[in-house]
Amino acid sequence: MIRIFLTNLGKYTEGVSPLACGKWVDLPCDNLGQKLEEIGVKNGTEYEEHFISDYESDIPEFEIGEYMNLESLNELAEDYDELHECEQEIVQMIMETGERGNLREAIDDRDKFSLTSGIADENEAGQELLD
Repeated sequence: MIRIFLTNLGKYTEGVSPLACGKWVDLPCDNLGQKLEEIGVKNGTEYEEHFISDYESDIPEFEIGEYMNLESLNELAEDYDELHECEQEIVQMIMETGERGNLREAIDDRDKFSLTSGIADENEAGQELLD
């Protein structure tokens, strides 16, 4: 799950509260352009810029920057969302352990890892590998 709070930058710098010039958007989203228009961001108007003022995610160590590219972030969320539940668990483990530097690398390299539950120590891990 990835949620961002999308905020109208122009209105925010004018002193408008983020709650009044922004909204929560669940990613992936099929209609980002519409979501931007709903907060008053539209090409050819006074307000053409936005930023991400908050976010929520169930992916460990995944951070979203204020000015992250929305299309790229949406694509990343879509790629993650399309993974099977066990693949998402592997990606979460990769992120949690710091094996990869970012979510894109963790998604792309998920096939190089596997999860095995119920192993209490190195001896059991070795036995599992032998089996």
